[in-house]
Amino acid sequence: MAFRHQTATRASLIALFFLHSLSLAADLRVTVRLKRVGRDQLGQLLVHDQGLSFQPSERKQSSKSRNRRGANLRSDWPYSEIQQLWVSADKLVLLTYKDRKWRLGSDQGYTFFATADRAGGPDFRLVYEKLKNRSTPRLVVALADPPSRPLWSSRVKLQGLLEGSEGELMMGEDRIVYQTDRQHQARTWRFEDLENVFQSDRYHLTLVSWERAWLQYESRRAFNFQLKEPLEESRFQTLWRKVQVVHGLEMFRFDAAGQVSPAAR
Repeated sequence: MAFRHQTATRASLIALFFLHSLSLAADLRVTVRLKRVGRDQLGQLLVHDQGLSFQPSERKQSSKSRNRRGANLRSDWPYSEIQQLWVSADKLVLLTYKDRKWRLGSDQGYTFFATADRAGGPDFRLVYEKLKNRSTPRLVVALADPPSRPLWSSRVKLQGLLEGSEGELMMGEDRIVYQTDRQHQARTWRFEDLENVFQSDRYHLTLVSWERAWLQYESRRAFNFQLKEPLEESRFQTLWRKVQVVHGLEMFRFDAAGQVSPAAR
């Protein structure tokens, strides 16, 4: 009986792995609800090699709805026209370069909510998996994708404008991750997603990302962490240098043990 259970579990894992691999290779479809003024629009969000597309669901409409501008409008966004893609498990925000004149020139954005995950279908985590290795568009990952072998981790509090959150900050070979139970506050940053990092003392760490922020300077957002354990200077220096290297600083290199040493001239 136990053998049969193990066999079934192994078969389920293989099936999940196959479906996951297939989603990365083929076009990805997610059932979504597009937030709109007046009435939200159900449809399919398609993620493919050229960009993203929204296909509205077919449904009967009144003559008033058919005459309304933009009703059941299909939209296509090439990656080159996407300024930023903000992704969490249940929500995706696509920001374009087009101005919204009636909002003082702020950029046009589209907010989607995943609906299929409630029935056990795919959610936006698969969108992240499909796009995480692309250089464009700029991806803001409001998900925790912990490194398999963290170089270090620390219990932290993320300070917020009104309310913060508590969780764990982890650094890996290619990314730094903030994991928390607070909705939409988790983050996964590749080092190229960060402009800089700062440390005022051993109990405070600031990560400056390229994420758009309405109340901060230009297209950057600062994440201020209070550390519950002191961060060793060597660990901060390793993080700082990794961020600088991806931005073109070549005066340092990393050895097999992950230690920083001056690069050979």
